[in-house]
Amino acid sequence: MSGAGLRGRSLLEQTLRATGEMRDDEIDLADVALALAALDRPGADLAPYRAHLGDLARAVAAKISSDAQDNVMSRARALADVIGYEYGYAGDETSYDDPRNADLMQVIDRRKGLPVALAILYLDIADRLGWHATGINFPGHFLIRMEQGAMRLIVDPFHGGAERSVADLRALLKQVAGLDAELEPRHYAAIGRRDTLIRLLNNIKTRALSDGNPARGAEIVDRM
Repeated sequence: MSGAGLRGRSLLEQTLRATGEMRDDEIDLADVALALAALDRPGADLAPYRAHLGDLARAVAAKISSDAQDNVMSRARALADVIGYEYGYAGDETSYDDPRNADLMQVIDRRKGLPVALAILYLDIADRLGWHATGINFPGHFLIRMEQGAMRLIVDPFHGGAERSVADLRALLKQVAGLDAELEPRHYAAIGRRDTLIRLLNNIKTRALSDGNPARGAEIVDRM
């Protein structure tokens, strides 16, 4: 690695250590995900990726009419329209286990990824626009809960931002946890920003170990 690459990696590691000391609500979810991805590409310019995130947020904001600003369904629809249709992001169903699907830089480059990686885009936009949204601790498939006043809905970033009903969630749970599984309050529990990043990294670690690469697994554990 070149001297510039080593310096770049050192700065990224300093940034991540500082993030580790922050309160959860202070963490810039997408920017930290980019920094984690950049550890595998020292010297990469993050400015275009950051600009892209800003472009996404502005496009979503432009979709919301002034009289629909407080309508959570309109917000969810705008997110789905911009991320899924205008920018072409989708869940990678054909090569789900590809580790690039959990690397936010490559997710942006390829316009596809895992549920948690795509969710980071949704959550970043919501945060920029001052909307209340959080990941939820659903087993095996990362989902988002959006809220406004008494209104709540569950959004599935992997499937184009589709709204998920209770029946949808029950069917999804049975797919991942067995036919005897039933929805419980813990399946709707909010997951913090730090734990969202850990869940993102855990996907990379798991794939490294399943590929017989313990050195890579240990490297990802260190990042976690």
